[in-house]
Amino acid sequence: MVAAQVMGRDGELEILTSLARDAASGRGRLVLIEGEPGIGKTSLLRALLEDAADLLPRVVTGAAEEFDQRLPFATAGSCLEPLAAGDQEVAEVLALIRGTGAEYPVIESVLALVEKWCAAGPTAVAVDDLHWADSASILLLHRLGRVAGQLPLLLVAVRRSGAGGPETETLARTWLGHGAVQVTLGPLPESVVHQLVADLAGGPPGPALRGLVSGAAGNPLYIQELVGGLAQGMRLRAAGQQVDVDSSSEHLGVSPTLSAAIGRRLEFLSKQTRELLRVAALLGSAFTVADVAAVLGRPVTELLGQVTEATGTGVLTALPGRLAFRHPLVRAVLADSLASSAREALHGQIAQALVTRAAPERVAEHLLAAGPAAAPLLGWLTDAAGDIVDRAPALAADLLSQLLTTMAPPQGELSGRLRAALAVALLRTGRAGAAEQAARSALATPPDARTEAALRWTLANACAGDRSAHARRAGPVPRPGRLLPDHLQRASGRQHVLARQRHGGAGQRRYRGTRLWHGRGGPVPAVGRLDR
Repeated sequence: MVAAQVMGRDGELEILTSLARDAASGRGRLVLIEGEPGIGKTSLLRALLEDAADLLPRVVTGAAEEFDQRLPFATAGSCLEPLAAGDQEVAEVLALIRGTGAEYPVIESVLALVEKWCAAGPTAVAVDDLHWADSASILLLHRLGRVAGQLPLLLVAVRRSGAGGPETETLARTWLGHGAVQVTLGPLPESVVHQLVADLAGGPPGPALRGLVSGAAGNPLYIQELVGGLAQGMRLRAAGQQVDVDSSSEHLGVSPTLSAAIGRRLEFLSKQTRELLRVAALLGSAFTVADVAAVLGRPVTELLGQVTEATGTGVLTALPGRLAFRHPLVRAVLADSLASSAREALHGQIAQALVTRAAPERVAEHLLAAGPAAAPLLGWLTDAAGDIVDRAPALAADLLSQLLTTMAPPQGELSGRLRAALAVALLRTGRAGAAEQAARSALATPPDARTEAALRWTLANACAGDRSAHARRAGPVPRPGRLLPDHLQRASGRQHVLARQRHGGAGQRRYRGTRLWHGRGGPVPAVGRLDR
């Protein structure tokens, strides 16, 4: 059975098999296989070597290890060690490596060994995880690349896109200069993803399951871990001819196995890059480098190396003016990797950094996620509440309800204005009963005159006629501290004069643009907009 990571790779496998035919006919070939973690590079290499077994009777494979990068010829040794028991010459080369490890004698000995193998028949030499190869082995691969075209040799190296040091990059450029074929694996096509999920789940995926799988962005490993985790957690159910996610499941987040798989594939990134990614994961699906720099309190120039590493390895992708996570699942894992208290504190820090950089509703999203860590921005929220209610009333209602329920905001004007804003937000979202209750609760503690006017306006709207329909007819709603009912404005004509002096025609146009709405007893005064 073909491995899941090889599904949809028929084109790439055909190219590689044709190169194996070239090598078997005496025309040696160089191959570089690249792609992001989990995309199926190693599986493709194995499928190639299995398919080409008749063409290349001798196959020598090995893999570089992350912790062996300082050991000379460690990668070369991984290729030779499985053969040492049955080949005296190989054993002698390994002894040479373990002895002095001098580069020239070892390289010449390995070259002579490969030439002997090729004289006996077509040969394949493959190295996985090239990005972790030691310097001496990279030099050996460079020398092999120079002679490969003269031998019946298929020389293959596999690496993560963008990973590896300068020596690895130099080797790749050298190979390409000698005619190497580079095969870069991208996301699986949607049709293949659908088939893979159907095979894993035991039936065609339903809409909810397809939505979850879309977060894997065509990465076969992530798809397998996601679907496997759902199946293991008994979260899949039959839905007619399809298999879908059980809507009664309490939690449909990232499974522990998927989280562990993604975590392992992010370990190769530097500590600084992982720190940047954790902040970015909380900023949202798309973000700017400037926002990350503001949260971390560092200049943008200090983050360029980390950004280059994250984009080069495929974790992030570039959008016009922004960056985004290539896989939403990776973002979810990074966010979930933080303890809840740390995540809340970081959301609070993000909110403070964005106060002067982003729209109020975007700051409000982070305040909602910050929980108690939102306390330092209560003053800002009081001033911005009107704008947030206007632009995102549901968000405003959730945020203000949370803050007023779980925190003790400063008493007096601030508390009254926040409660008045909550009442307006509830009214705007059609929850007239809750708006009435919130307004009455706020009026129980006498607020300042302007806030009281806004509260009584909200209370009148909430109590009038069909509440939800009436709220929709009400038009503009008052902002605590900014808006007064018309009859109070007429009672204080001096405020009109001051407002028109401050804003000129604009202020006058605002006032003339107000509306009337009709309550149970006839017209109710409209609300005019006056800036503080």
